[in-house]
Amino acid sequence: MSGKITKEDVYKRIEKIEHPEISKTLKELGMIGEIKIEDNKATINIILPMLSVPVILKEILINLIEKSIKELGLELKVEFSEMDIERRAKFFEMSKAYWKGTI
Repeated sequence: MSGKITKEDVYKRIEKIEHPEISKTLKELGMIGEIKIEDNKATINIILPMLSVPVILKEILINLIEKSIKELGLELKVEFSEMDIERRAKFFEMSKAYWKGTI
């Protein structure tokens, strides 16, 4: 990809990533937070229902995101934050309805 890479470019790449355990995208689950582009680095905040989710799930999410934005030629930094009560309730509602099973 040539030219200046924007937050929107990165968002378009990650908005369609499906959660590994739930048949919904990260966007639909409300998991995509702030995206920052600085120099040649994308910092993406992923909002988890709880920070205590298993490390393996965090690693899978990082790998999916990294694979998705690899073509942009950016370094990746993923940060995690925790959902507020309302967002968490919506997340769990969707996770019950669209659960695929274990990873």
